[in-house]
Amino acid sequence: PTNTTLVPCRSLTNMMHDAGLPSAYFFSLDVQGAEDKVLAAVDPAVFTVILVEMDGLDKAKDHKVERRILNAGLILANKTLNRIYQSRVYVHKNLGWGWNESPQRIATATAAAAAS
Repeated sequence: PTNTTLVPCRSLTNMMHDAGLPSAYFFSLDVQGAEDKVLAAVDPAVFTVILVEMDGLDKAKDHKVERRILNAGLILANKTLNRIYQSRVYVHKNLGWGWNESPQRIATATAAAAAS
C-alpha cells in the first residue's frame, strides 16, 4: 500500500509577491532533480545571481534549466564563481561577472558594486 499526503504548495512568485519582494539578489536551487519545475513557477529574471545544482545525471533537465535561466537574461558566471561542485552560477549581464569577462573587468564591477 502507498500512503499519499497532500501538501499545499504555492509558487515562489506568489510567495515573493505576498512578502513584498519584487526581486531578490541570490537564489540557491537544489531540489533533487526538480529544478526545472521550480523555475517554471518563478521568473528567473527577478534574481541577480542564481546558483543551481546540475549534476549531469539528467542532461535533458539540465538543458531545460539552463535555457530557462538564459532566456530570462542571465548569463553563465565566470570561472571564479563557477567552482561549486555539480552546480552552475548564473548572473545578470550587467554585473560584469560573465564567463567571458576579464579579471580586470570583474574587479572593476565588484568595486563599483561595493561602493554603491
